Amino acid sequence: MTFDLRQMFAAFVVFCLTLLCSHPAWALMESKPPIEQAYVNINPDLTGLSERLEDTSAIGFFAKLDLKHRFEKLLEDVDRYHQGQSADLEGLKTRFNDILIRTLRLIENADPALYRELLSAREAIWLALRNGESLNATP
Repeated sequence: MTFDLRQMFAAFVVFCLTLLCSHPAWALMESKPPIEQAYVNINPDLTGLSERLEDTSAIGFFAKLDLKHRFEKLLEDVDRYHQGQSADLEGLKTRFNDILIRTLRLIENADPALYRELLSAREAIWLALRNGESLNATP
């Protein structure tokens, strides 16, 4: 039985897509509650959440630096959006979700409590960014 390189690559792609789509964080992010309801029902302690992310040993030093840089760049671009210099809100949301998924993958097994808290705060954080609210204040 011989396999063509294209068949092997196609099988590999299908496997990777299946694995990605079955990831718990991806599945939970796809099944979103209504936006306004999630914002009202979830009042995360953003300051505490930020401190826990900084203190967790589940994320290595360089990974924390990378995530911090990505999030700061996202915040700059969100500020530009609110100043009318950019109109790509969907692109910003995609980048936000990418940063969140990267973070969730790092803490999923090593810090499950932080994983659940961050995942449940996702919509509230995004709505705060989208609406131009400060993320520094504790609700």
